[in-house]
Amino acid sequence: MILGESPRAATCFHLERYQFLRRHEILRRLEDFSMAIRKIFGLNGPVMEELILRRLCERLDVDYENVKDNQFEVAVEKLRKRSAGLM
Repeated sequence: MILGESPRAATCFHLERYQFLRRHEILRRLEDFSMAIRKIFGLNGPVMEELILRRLCERLDVDYENVKDNQFEVAVEKLRKRSAGLM
C-alpha cells in the first residue's frame, strides 16, 4: 500500500504477467521478487525495497536499523522468522 491502490494493482499485474510471480509466491521467491522490483522501478528499485522493509518493520514493531544493512531477501527472511517466533 506504499504506492496506493492503483499503482499497487498495476505492480501486482506486472509481477504476475511479465515476471510470472504471484503474490502468494513472494515469500518463497524473494530473490525473484527483488529482481522484479528492480526491473519495474529501475533505479528506484532499491528505494522501493527500502520502503517495503520499513513498512514490514513498522507492522512487526521491529527497529529498521536491525535489518537495514542486510540484502533485501535476507532482511525479509529475518523479519519473517521473527514474526513466526523463530528468532
